[in-house]
Amino acid sequence: MLYTLDKATIRFDPLFSQTFCAQVVSWLEQNGQSSNEHVYRELKKEFSGIVAIDARQRIAGKPTVIVKAACPFMRLNTEWILATDTAIVPQAYFDQEAIGHIPTMNVRNFNEHSTQFAQSARMNTVRAIISDLIDQFDVTWIDETRIWFKDKTVPSWNIVTDVYHIPHDEALKRYQSVIKAMNGKSSRGKKVQSWVADMRFADQIIVYGTKGVENETA
Repeated sequence: MLYTLDKATIRFDPLFSQTFCAQVVSWLEQNGQSSNEHVYRELKKEFSGIVAIDARQRIAGKPTVIVKAACPFMRLNTEWILATDTAIVPQAYFDQEAIGHIPTMNVRNFNEHSTQFAQSARMNTVRAIISDLIDQFDVTWIDETRIWFKDKTVPSWNIVTDVYHIPHDEALKRYQSVIKAMNGKSSRGKKVQSWVADMRFADQIIVYGTKGVENETA
């Protein structure tokens, strides 16, 4: 998207929404349009979705300011996007088609003030969830010690783990073996509606059953 102002031409990354572009243009009109590094630094502070600003090109004597977007890779709840450089970005900043395919993770007690989530979440953990687990499980992040995975294929089963024990390969095979072994069984003689596989321990799975979904994800 291209916007022509009095002192500059603004070219926006196509990942951005029209709403976001209009907000940035309004901010520039109020705070300065010239090729000013201070203005651009303040612009990046104001809008978390901006990863870079390039003002080196000129057209007809005017600087062309290229505003580049952080790349969105996970939706947090319904209103926020986790993007490159651990940026927490309002969903409205991105074009809806650009984020329509990205996975969603539920994060307990998350709001616009949760700027430390991206740091505490350990990005390797989040990327591991996206690459290996998001298709099979609905994910709810309570904190670093409690991450819940509700099995989409076997809805009565849930995994609880932490950032240090995200299940992969062999651990998931053991989990599937546990499901088969526990099929049709009761817990202390009581009918079980929901099973929990606690995988927060090295090389072992602790399994317990509940009469309802008592897994902090509701």
